[in-house]
Amino acid sequence: MNWRRGFIRAWAIGSLCWIIYWIWRSDFPSPWCARTDDPFACGPLTPLAYFNLVLWICGVPILTLLLGFGVGWVLNGFKPRKISN
Repeated sequence: MNWRRGFIRAWAIGSLCWIIYWIWRSDFPSPWCARTDDPFACGPLTPLAYFNLVLWICGVPILTLLLGFGVGWVLNGFKPRKISN
């Protein structure tokens, strides 16, 4: 069993679901448009709102990947070294 390959695949599927959800959420106006402070809830998006949306959509999966690599690096440091003769 290859844990690294499995975690990369799980990250890819999770990231794809995250991106699809946020793209879907940003395209439809909400019925509670007048009662929210959410900039994505109503009206056309401004360039700054698009930038924030792209940063939110792409930033979270990238941060998750980097966190996973960091955890893997730390756990790899606990493995005993192989002594070659």
